[in-house]
Amino acid sequence: MKIRNNLFKLRDELRAYHASGDVVDSETFEIIHGGINNFINRVSSLNFAAQRKLKSRYKHDQKFKEELQNLSKKIDDSPDKELKRIDDEATKWIAKAFIVNHGAWLVYVVPVVFVILTFSSVKKLAQRLFLVPKQQINSIAPSRKLAI
Repeated sequence: MKIRNNLFKLRDELRAYHASGDVVDSETFEIIHGGINNFINRVSSLNFAAQRKLKSRYKHDQKFKEELQNLSKKIDDSPDKELKRIDDEATKWIAKAFIVNHGAWLVYVVPVVFVILTFSSVKKLAQRLFLVPKQQINSIAPSRKLAI
């Protein structure tokens, strides 16, 4: 909710700035305004699936890639520092939304990753231990004599 509210706040700042008549670059204003509006109601949709779709489309759809690059260049090249500040802040909030929405998966993913990494390191350790010469093995893993 905090992320969405901050996007509303940024949109209000953007609109107030536009209403003041100080906007130097109206095209960049429209790009940023549209971007904020797009995500106000999509904050909860910013997840692994959305990230994967974006990466795939960006990689495979040259027209889409060029369009995003052109929009990004227009913002970067804009002389309007206030618009750039608002864009930068909106981008940070959208990035936070991705992180927060991915966080729910951490409960499920981290234990699995931990087990996989631990098993991998134990396997490597076992391989090294297996190769230790007989003369040196007792200093690393002494034999236990079992009473039978």
